[in-house]
Amino acid sequence: MAVPENPSIGGSAAGEEPLEYRSSDEAWYDVDFSLDGDRLTIKYRSLSSTFDEVYEPGKFESADDVNAFRHRFRPSSLQAQDTDCRRIVLGMKVCGACCFDDGDLHYYDAFVQGVDHKEHSFENGEEQCSYSFTLKWQNGPKVGMIMTTGIGSVCFLQDGPLDRILVDFIRMSRKAVMNSSRQSRVVSTPISQTPDKEPSKRMRQEALSRQQITSEQLKDHGTYLDTRAAGVASNVQGRCHYMVAIENMEKDLSASTVLEFIHKETTISPEAHIFPSLKTDLFTRGILKVHSERDFRVLLEFLENPHHIVVSSHKRPWVVIEKFSGHDYKSFVSNIMPTMEHWHDKGRNSELKVVNSGTEEHTLAKKHKENYTEFYHHQKRLLKRLAFEEDKILQQSGIS
Repeated sequence: MAVPENPSIGGSAAGEEPLEYRSSDEAWYDVDFSLDGDRLTIKYRSLSSTFDEVYEPGKFESADDVNAFRHRFRPSSLQAQDTDCRRIVLGMKVCGACCFDDGDLHYYDAFVQGVDHKEHSFENGEEQCSYSFTLKWQNGPKVGMIMTTGIGSVCFLQDGPLDRILVDFIRMSRKAVMNSSRQSRVVSTPISQTPDKEPSKRMRQEALSRQQITSEQLKDHGTYLDTRAAGVASNVQGRCHYMVAIENMEKDLSASTVLEFIHKETTISPEAHIFPSLKTDLFTRGILKVHSERDFRVLLEFLENPHHIVVSSHKRPWVVIEKFSGHDYKSFVSNIMPTMEHWHDKGRNSELKVVNSGTEEHTLAKKHKENYTEFYHHQKRLLKRLAFEEDKILQQSGIS
């Protein structure tokens, strides 16, 4: 591709809505862009060009890599003001300021786990929020930990389009992947970032520019509690698998939709498997699978958060029915969706035969058949009742 004399400029410098970028430490930073030919340069604000990151379309090995890169950008979070405290509710996803012992201040995603309502005070005629909020970190080195803080540490997530420069680069990258015949999958990395200079370690000034508070102020009202659960460690004999089984999923739900949704909400990238369903079924089930204890913890904290529920566009809520961590994942899957191998393990076989009337085998088979037929029709009646009750709930709530 021909290189223009002047690169295209993106971000607030070009009058576009500002974007923030999730760096290698999983923290979010405000950035600008420039596109010189097909080379995208990410420029951290308030930092020198030493920390610029440069990407090229040819460095992405798959569409998944491009999609993961795209989800590292979003509209810049908006600092909560003293009068915004009532907007912050249980289960809300926010971007929070996290202070470390060395004085570094970085921003990570978190869910609001608690809100302590207190009477506001006034100073020089200005209203001062006295609320305290309990945040549970979803990213970064303190993932799974809880911090109690004030409104000065909370930023609201924003919706909006991506910068036109970034959109152009993503389009070129997807086209390059489609034209590539390479089979190996390698996650793209910046081609001109200084190896021994990780931007996130030196970005306190940039982080502070997003929010007018100091690390000392955060320490005064920031209390951490480690709530991370111990997981199952991998051993040298095989890979440890972490899976969650979900029921009550929409029958027309695709695995790609699930992956994009989970990645958007948690920044992790699990595998998704949606099981086939019968025509008479009202819903289907699926499995989400990750390969690390950290991702498993993040996934469960999102799915089992008591303050929110994942629902489909048709208002159907997800239901987590089983969780698994270990090496014998085949047994877990067979419990969710039985296979021939499962029955073989139970001492049965998959052979077929005909049993004739008048034999003991026929009498036994007839009883089993009648028993299952009764169960099947009972299940159909229950499904009809379930559908009726769901419609009734929606009608009573006025939701169409």
